[in-house]
Parts: sequence; structure tokens; C-alpha cells
Amino acid sequence: MMRKFITIVIMTVALMTLGGCQNDGHIGWLFGVWRVAEYTVDGTPQDNALIGTTTIAFQNNVVEVVALTDDYYSTYERFGSWEENGSTLTLDFTHSDDAQAPGTGSYAAPAWLGMTSSAPMVMTVSDRKGDGFTLTWETPQGITNVYKLRKTW
Repeated sequence: MMRKFITIVIMTVALMTLGGCQNDGHIGWLFGVWRVAEYTVDGTPQDNALIGTTTIAFQNNVVEVVALTDDYYSTYERFGSWEENGSTLTLDFTHSDDAQAPGTGSYAAPAWLGMTSSAPMVMTVSDRKGDGFTLTWETPQGITNVYKLRKTW
């Protein structure tokens, strides 16, 4: 009888720990970390050293953009929000907190990727595959930015 009780308790605990492993659940195909494999402006490849070290992570409704700035793992980190709607992805870097004005500090858009904190950016999602996808954003000035992202995990 005691052995059966212990087995039931162990199985119950095991099942409870398997229930959730991600904060606010799995968000679908965007979940995880994506590397910026290529960035072009009006068809011209950009060769900024930060581009090759930039990753974009999506979880819940938060987006984090990180770029390694040197060999000592110093980073630029930027936080915003995102929303997917069909074939569009909106990135918003206009947020603030008690210490930072909207769109500044860690809430500033990643300028090395040509992004802006002045308004949310509506991007078109294309070439979506399991290991990558393409984002295209046309600025209000008519400049076309294309980001090719590849899955890291």
C-alpha cells in the first residue's frame, strides 16, 4: 500500500513539473532567438560590425535586441514590444519607465539596424521557413529596410 502511495505522489510531482517551461506559454513560430543574418537598405548590404553579432529574441509580447560590441561580451540591449497580425509584425520601441523617457535608454530602437523609436514599425513578414524569415520595413521617408533572420534556438 505504501509503495503504491509513493508511486502516485512521484508521478503527480513529475507531471506537475512538466506542465510549464516558458514564461506566459509558447507564442508560436516566433518564440526563441533569431540572428540577423543580413540587413540591406534600399538593396545595399550594410556592413556595420554590430549587424553580424545582433540577435532578436521574442517571448510573450516582449522583443529584445542584443548586439555584442567587443571581444569582452559587452552588449547593447534594447527592449520593446511586438505584435503579429497575419503577414505583418509590429515592433514598438516607444516604451518608458520611471528612469527613462519614452524610446530612450534600453527602450531605444536599435539604431544600428536603422530602426526608430518615434513610432511603432509595421513590417512585412515573408520567406517564412522553420529556420528563418525575412522582415521588410519601409520608413516614412520611403527607405526600404530588409532584415533576414535565422533561428539560433
